[in-house]
Amino acid sequence: AMGAPLAQLSRQRAAAALVGGALSLALVLISTRRPQLASAISRQPIPRISRVAPSPPLSPLSPLAPLGSGGRALHREAGWLCRSSGAQEPKPKPKGITLEQIKEKIRLQQEAAKQREAKEMAEMGSRFFEAMCELRKVQGADPPVEKEPKARVVLGGGDAEEDKAVAAALGAQPVIIDRSDWGIVEVSGRDRVEFLNGLTTNNVADMLPNTWRSTVFTSRTGRMLHYATIVSMQDRILLVVPPSTSSSLSEILAKFKLSQSVTIKDLGLKLAPFTLIAPDHDAEKKTSDDVDDDVVDTWIATWLTSTPRDFTQIEVPNGLGGDAAVFERNTKDAKAKDTAVVLPTTGLGVPGYTVLLPADLSASLWTEATENRGLQCLGSSGWEKLRVARGMPLSGYEVTEDFNPMEAQLWDTLNFDKGCYIGQETIARLKTYKGVKQLLWRVDLSKPVEPDTPITFNGKKVGKVTSCAQLGEGNYVALGYVRTLAGEEGSTVEIDGEEVTLSRPPTSDGPPDWLYEDD
Repeated sequence: AMGAPLAQLSRQRAAAALVGGALSLALVLISTRRPQLASAISRQPIPRISRVAPSPPLSPLSPLAPLGSGGRALHREAGWLCRSSGAQEPKPKPKGITLEQIKEKIRLQQEAAKQREAKEMAEMGSRFFEAMCELRKVQGADPPVEKEPKARVVLGGGDAEEDKAVAAALGAQPVIIDRSDWGIVEVSGRDRVEFLNGLTTNNVADMLPNTWRSTVFTSRTGRMLHYATIVSMQDRILLVVPPSTSSSLSEILAKFKLSQSVTIKDLGLKLAPFTLIAPDHDAEKKTSDDVDDDVVDTWIATWLTSTPRDFTQIEVPNGLGGDAAVFERNTKDAKAKDTAVVLPTTGLGVPGYTVLLPADLSASLWTEATENRGLQCLGSSGWEKLRVARGMPLSGYEVTEDFNPMEAQLWDTLNFDKGCYIGQETIARLKTYKGVKQLLWRVDLSKPVEPDTPITFNGKKVGKVTSCAQLGEGNYVALGYVRTLAGEEGSTVEIDGEEVTLSRPPTSDGPPDWLYEDD
């Protein structure tokens, strides 16, 4: 009676031993050639077998079978054993988000951001065009072209009126200059100071709120790309740049943005710059460091804060601000505010102010200045005459990749003690080894000359003319680069057969002493 159960138990043990032996042999064989597969199989749960169900043929497990087919058969056999014993197979991992899906999501977000920005710029451009139409009407000038609202400012009145206003400005008499064709780029974000400090020649890191400085963006070889005025505010930085240069500057900034927390925005269609030549202003200042007062005491401040403009001047906490006056007012959009900035500089070496004003107030300012306060007026051509007469370098003429800031005599834009920035090594080497080979000079002429006209000394070319402007009948002034070996301030050279004397640009302090010191 006990024989049958014992025989059945023996058969079960024999079957289990046979399967276990085959599995062990297969693991040994696979482990020598497929360690990862063997490790995975060895981790499969093999519970105690209470009943051996009919199994599929085990011929693929034969040591003589190919290893690839044997390995696959072994894996299937191990899974069959698990199922037959009631054990659960490992659950497959969820697929999750693929890299392609992440890229597509980012692309859609970027596309949506571009569309919002394009819509905002279109609306801003429309409002700017309307503001310029109103301004030109007040000025008695031709209306702007809708596709080019930032075109040169051409006023009525003729050359005689313009020459009269230019002479008044050079004599520090009250004049308002429409510079609405200039550009303004805003840089915001927590890394804005570090970001700009690594791209420009001047020190941005130690600028307090409501201060301003001139600076140059240079290439890796120290050549000039852009000349700008930096206006540091509590939560952002404005860059005021010459006409037709804001787009290329924005592209340079975007190129070096990388992962820094910085936002770059073109405000050229939102703010309009104006210059006010003001004889009651003490003196022209080159930087905020030259000014003791921290409040701009001028009629423009009173005009901005009165009704219906209703701006409020923003004071810097703890009195740590500079001399630039910043004004704000609420708008229909609760999240946005209008901003106006008044800088106590003209950039021309003559006393006065630069005003950055919401474009829709341009016509109102022009009326206040010309009709109520009797200021003479100038447009783009008048500004061009003033800047050549005062020796102010301009992008496309004196500020190009052919020259560096030292050669342009932009000494106030250079800080030799700040940290690294693009082009710093070249500029530092030029200073150390006195490698400045040419300088920008101003000359008076009796006839006009074209840019690139050669400047000669003893019959040899030593430089070239970059700009020329007429200041009256038979009175011309030009700017040009001259080799340092050919002369210095007071030296005589020839331009188109006329002997002229080199003079320092009035906007510059002149070459530093170290440039001519012997080692």
